[in-house]
Amino acid sequence: MRSILIERILPALLLCGALVFLLPMFARIINAGNLLGLGLCLGGFLLWCFKTPLHQWYIAHGEQLWFRITSRTVLGLCLLGVLLAVGLTGGMLYGAYGKRTQNADVAIVLGCKVNGTRPSIMLQQRLDAAYAYWTEHPDCLLVVSGGKGSNEDISEAACMYQYLTEKGVPADRILQEDRSTSTRENLRFSKELLAERGCMPKEIALVTNEFHQLRASMIAKDCGWTVSSIPAHTQPWLIPTYWVREWLGILHHTLLGTE
Repeated sequence: MRSILIERILPALLLCGALVFLLPMFARIINAGNLLGLGLCLGGFLLWCFKTPLHQWYIAHGEQLWFRITSRTVLGLCLLGVLLAVGLTGGMLYGAYGKRTQNADVAIVLGCKVNGTRPSIMLQQRLDAAYAYWTEHPDCLLVVSGGKGSNEDISEAACMYQYLTEKGVPADRILQEDRSTSTRENLRFSKELLAERGCMPKEIALVTNEFHQLRASMIAKDCGWTVSSIPAHTQPWLIPTYWVREWLGILHHTLLGTE
């Protein structure tokens, strides 16, 4: 059974994993998530390909002190990586689904890439989640937050406003924050915009993809918000890439306090 696992199942899983991380690249989605995931899968496959000479090398050097220290260090780092991935995944799931809002009066829709004047797939998912919440809570105020990128024809806020009004959300239920270039600025500028209008809710709901909810809520708390979540569902073929990227983002925010 063990030989079947090593000889057939393991390489197949590694190649399938590499394909999963490679697939978004054909849609021009290239980030730290799929680069790291692809690298780990291909690296694991190469180790499998050279398992025989590696095993012979282990037999020749396995009793030497430097080899024992190095191999145990590498094994420990791998185990730490697995534990971190499991822990971060649990936190991300809780951030997305453990604090779902029921009655928030204000929801902030975090911006994402705009293709020309229309929302990207991921931004549309966030807007659809915001619209679904608004249909159940028509008195909710939606803040659409996002500036204009160098490769975008209009600001993310303007794109989101256009999309939501086309779906039937009244213009007076939407505020546009169109200066921000990061999640931290999304939240800080949205807070300033609400304060200018005399609106200071005790709790806000964040509308973003489920993988992003945890880090967004961490940043929101840094800005003085009490938050709940309205998670947008990510297309399955994009989840591994963005999930791995978010692990790195959370670690970066936790260790360095920045995005």
